[in-house]
Amino acid sequence: MQIPDRRPTQSRGWPQTVQDLAKGPEDGRRNRESGKQPHGVKTFYFLKHSPFGVWLFRRTDGIPIARHLAMAPPPRLFRDRAHAGIVLAERLRDMVAGTDAIVLVLPRGGVPVGHAVAQVLQLPFDLFLVRKLGLPGDEELALGAVANGGIQVLNEDLVRYLRVPSETIRQIAQTERAEIARQEQLYRQGRTPLSITERTVILVDDGIATGATMRAAIKALRQKAPERIIVAAPVAPSEVCGSLQSDADNVVCVANPQPFHAVGVWYESFPQTTDDEVRLLLLHQPTGASLNSI
Repeated sequence: MQIPDRRPTQSRGWPQTVQDLAKGPEDGRRNRESGKQPHGVKTFYFLKHSPFGVWLFRRTDGIPIARHLAMAPPPRLFRDRAHAGIVLAERLRDMVAGTDAIVLVLPRGGVPVGHAVAQVLQLPFDLFLVRKLGLPGDEELALGAVANGGIQVLNEDLVRYLRVPSETIRQIAQTERAEIARQEQLYRQGRTPLSITERTVILVDDGIATGATMRAAIKALRQKAPERIIVAAPVAPSEVCGSLQSDADNVVCVANPQPFHAVGVWYESFPQTTDDEVRLLLLHQPTGASLNSI
């Protein structure tokens, strides 16, 4: 298993280089309004080498928060999510030809990608609601994921390595389940989900970092008895694509760059997908496909 490298960020309070570590512990004499730490709280920074790479830790009150050191960004592979979906669709065309296939997407980032796939292949398009359990302080790093039906999948190696308390995971999961319920009501607005039973499901996201979110989605989908599950993403680490082969029937990843860094690194434009965009794309089905397709 490989934990993805993180892109450089300017998060408040983080050393950006090894030289910054020489400044020593930070005595936080700062107030809530400035976004800094209260008087008397000390923050210690240290480096740790591991099988997962070189990580910078910030330890406050005994809870470690990890982030990779800054590095130069790699070249981009896709203009935006729609472009990535068009490229991905061409990889899927022969695989789903002549099948009773549907495209299910993981909101929110996977929606523009999956919509483009559905447009190119002229297939019905719908949502499948799954939420990532992000590491506190670095939410893009997935500790696991939750899905409808009480499904929860954890990245046990990462949870154990970062010593994340079980109560912290429980609280994160509770928050994300509430978000799934909110999205279900907001996006569908009373519309019935597409039937999945005995159909080929193309499960699409805008990229796969650790695979935790996708595994939760696959596990939940299996309960609905599809004929076949094809995991499809524009970009993912090769080892993650390989590991998902044991969960899905097929895995299609357009690119497997190394080192992986993070999903958004490989897009020229990677803004956050909004709720309004999700609702709009869900209403615009490809010609010849309908939300009422069963």
